Amino acid sequence: MVCEYFGVTYDGPTRRFAPVQVNDTLTLDFDNREGFGSHHYAFDGEDEELDTILRHIKSEGITFGSGLRNLQDM
Repeated sequence: MVCEYFGVTYDGPTRRFAPVQVNDTLTLDFDNREGFGSHHYAFDGEDEELDTILRHIKSEGITFGSGLRNLQDM
C-alpha cells in the first residue's frame, strides 16, 4: 500500500472515508466514489526521503506526473 512508502498510518475505513494519519495534526480523508475528480498533492521533505518514496512508487509501476496538467509523464 502507498501509505508504507510515505511512512503514514492507515488503520482502515471509517464510515465512507479512508482516513490516513499523516502526523499528529493532519489526517487526509480519502473517498472512493464515482465522479470523484483528480487532485494534485505536493510533498515537502528531505531529498533522501523523497528519493526513497519515488523509488518505491516506480518499483510498483504507479503512474505519476510532474504537475496539474501532466498526470502521467512519470
